[in-house]
Amino acid sequence: MDQEKFTSLVQRASGRMYGYAYRILRNQQEAEDIVQEVFLKLWKMKTKLDEYSSVEALAITMIRNQCIDLLRKPKMEHDTDISKMLFNVSWELSPYDTMVNRENGRMLKEIIDRLPEQLRTLVRMHDMDGVPYEEIAEKEGMNINTIRVSISRARKLIRDEFTSNKYGNRRD
Repeated sequence: MDQEKFTSLVQRASGRMYGYAYRILRNQQEAEDIVQEVFLKLWKMKTKLDEYSSVEALAITMIRNQCIDLLRKPKMEHDTDISKMLFNVSWELSPYDTMVNRENGRMLKEIIDRLPEQLRTLVRMHDMDGVPYEEIAEKEGMNINTIRVSISRARKLIRDEFTSNKYGNRRD
C-alpha cells in the first residue's frame, strides 16, 4: 500500500475507528491513543496490507484487541460519569453496585430520551458515540460553539433531573 492509499484510508476510517474505540473505553484520550497506535502498526505493515480484502476490518479488529488489552490493565477505574453508567462494564463491582449502576443507567437513558430532539441527538453523538465536536458541526451544519453550549445545557438538564429523581424529588 502506498502513502496515497494509506492517507485515504486514514481519512476514511479514522472517525469510525475513534468512535469504536471510544464506545469501548469511554475515554477520549485513550481512544485517540489507540487509534494512533493502530495506524502506526498498519503503516509498519504497509507492504502486506494489499493482501487483506478489507483493511478497515483489519483496523477495527486491531482497535478492539488494543482496547481489550488496555481494559485488562489494572489501572482502569470506575467513575460515575454518564457514559460509564449507561454502558458499565462491571468486572470488579459487587452485585449491589452492579444493580445500582444498572438502575442509574436506566434512569439516565430515560432522562436522555425525554430531552428535546436536538439536544438528545447532540448528547448521543458526542457523549455516547464519541463523535468529536468538529464532526458534529459538519454533520449537523451547526456552529461548533453552539454545539458546545447545547451539550453543556443538555448535561445540566440531565444532571438536574437525575439528581431530582435519585434523591426523591421526582418531577413527573
